[in-house]
Formats: sequence, structure tokens, C-alpha cells
Amino acid sequence: MSFDDVAWVKSEQIVDNWIYQPVDFTVIGKGGYNISFRMEFEDAPAAVIRYPLPATLRFPNEKIWNEVAVMSYLREHTSIPVPRVFHRGRAEESQLSMRPFIIMEYARHDSTMYASLNTPGRPTNLRGILDPGIAEEKLEMLYRQLADILRELPMLTFSRTGSLHQKDESRWEVAYRPLTLNMEQMVVTGTLPPTHLPDPDATFATSASYLQSVAESFVQHLHHQRNNAIESADDCRRKTAGRAEIFGPTNDPENDWKERLALLSDDDHAEMEKLVIRKLGEMKNRELAWDCDEYTRFLSDAMKNDHECNVSEVTNDPSEHSLESAHSMAMFQGILDFAAKKNTTAATGTTRT
Repeated sequence: MSFDDVAWVKSEQIVDNWIYQPVDFTVIGKGGYNISFRMEFEDAPAAVIRYPLPATLRFPNEKIWNEVAVMSYLREHTSIPVPRVFHRGRAEESQLSMRPFIIMEYARHDSTMYASLNTPGRPTNLRGILDPGIAEEKLEMLYRQLADILRELPMLTFSRTGSLHQKDESRWEVAYRPLTLNMEQMVVTGTLPPTHLPDPDATFATSASYLQSVAESFVQHLHHQRNNAIESADDCRRKTAGRAEIFGPTNDPENDWKERLALLSDDDHAEMEKLVIRKLGEMKNRELAWDCDEYTRFLSDAMKNDHECNVSEVTNDPSEHSLESAHSMAMFQGILDFAAKKNTTAATGTTRT
């Protein structure tokens, strides 16, 4: 199922304006969910500080903690060259209370595997294409290094499905839910309320119990996504059937669902038709249905409140203003306001979230 493009566009607007803020570091690069800066020191090795981007993730603290746990575990139990983590911090520890972060060692390098494989001169805004003139020896060398890494990963096994936690210096356990990219996307651009995901401390003893939890989340996703959830009444019925545990092995999943609708109980069939009517009604108008985190909400409001003023300034004097820079200044003011709010909360003794 495609995600809600109204929520997706809003997310992209906030990310694009957030990354134009003044920074004191060298930008290494921005991916789909993180931005990294290199910090240079006179008397110490270079380090990297990485922030998750706003409006792209609903659980940034949880993501950071899981990533640090995995990186530390891999350094301890494999020969995979993983950067050493110096510090992890929550949003309130970062400058202007922006985002949680990781500070790790900077791995100096001449190139990346992506750049080494890509066709020389290909524009950076286009997806890479394997260099047709690459030497076979170079190709073998690069993929052998990648294979050496992938070979070690399946050797790490645990008795439960979930996220890692270090109990002490030598003991690790699976203690938290498996936070996946799909879970984040279902909440951020699929507008699924976070309460319909597994509890943060939920782990799974069997593959079947984990997959059952995933299927239940998919059912709720279909019910809650406001836009782009269905294309037609039959599309809604097909997706309902596919999420209702009535599918077994089939050679024609695109058509067999029609026959298998007969396996639904009368009550389930009635509920499905109610959902079809509701989803068809939602297709008639497109509204933003977003349950974003507090920081993203603050930035969204800053952009919205300043929009009319900025458009007026751009129209009156286009030589001195651009809508992009105006939005960025509104975003920066939003960051300052958010930090001030956090500091006030801390001063009054209120628990931070």
C-alpha cells in the first residue's frame, strides 16, 4: 500500500528547510533519515555527529539507542570495521534541543563503495548506474569486501526477536521491540497512531508471533491512513482480505482474493463494507492527518505561521528574499522557540518528554 502523500509532502517541506540552518560543522551528507557533520579538532582525531532528520521519524530516541547498541555489539563480536561510538545523547542534550544524536569516530577514506561502482560523471541527483568500464579485478575486490561483512552477520543469533540491550560489560539481551523502518513509515507517512504498534518493551519468542504482530499492524494501517490508502472499492476489499489471515499459498494472489472473501464471517464482511464506504468518502478530499512528534510539530507551526508574511516579502522585493530562505529563517526561529520552551520546562521542574 502506498503511503499518504499529503503527509509525505509535509515531511519533505520540514526536512528541506531544517537542513539550511546555520551550522558550525562540515556537512558530510544527508540521507533519507539522517544528516551527518564532520567535526575537526586541533589536538584530537576528527569525529562525526549525526542527527536524525525531523519529520521523517516518530521514534528518534529509540532509533538512536538501537543503532548504538548494534554498533557496539558488532565491534565486540565481529571483525566488521564499525566506527567507535563516543557518545549518544537525547534531544535535550543537543544544541538548541534539536534532535537526539550520535557522536562517533570519523572513518577517513578515499571513496565510498557507491562512488567506486557508479558511472564517472553521473549527476549526483540521479540514481547510480554501474560503471560499464569498471575493471573486473576492482569489481571482485569491492564485492569480496562486502561479502566478508555479510558472511559474519548471520552468525549472530538470539533466542528472541527484538532490539538489543547491553545488561553489563559482557552480557547482551533482546529487551525491546524490533523497531523497523516500515513501522516508522506507517506512523510518519502512513498516519498510523503509534498505539497500534507493539509496546516498546515487546519482544517475540517465535517468528510466528512476530509475523502475527506485523500483520495486525498492517490491518490497523489500512484503517487509519487518511490518503492514498486505496484506489477503488475492490482495491479496499483486496487489501482487507490480504490482511485478514484468509490467504494461504496461491499462484494468483491478485485474483484469488475474490473467491476467498467467502471465508470471511458475516460480521467481518459487514465491517469490510463499512470500511470500503469510509475509504471511498476519504478519497473525495485530501487532508493532512498527522501525529508527529513535539519537535516536528513546533517546526511545522513555525513554517505555517510565517508563510503569509514570507510570500508577501518575496512578492514585494524578490531581489532580497527567496521563499526558501524565508522558510528557513522561520524554521530557525522555531528551533530557538523550541529550545526556550524546553529550558523553561526544565527550570520549572516539569518532566521532559
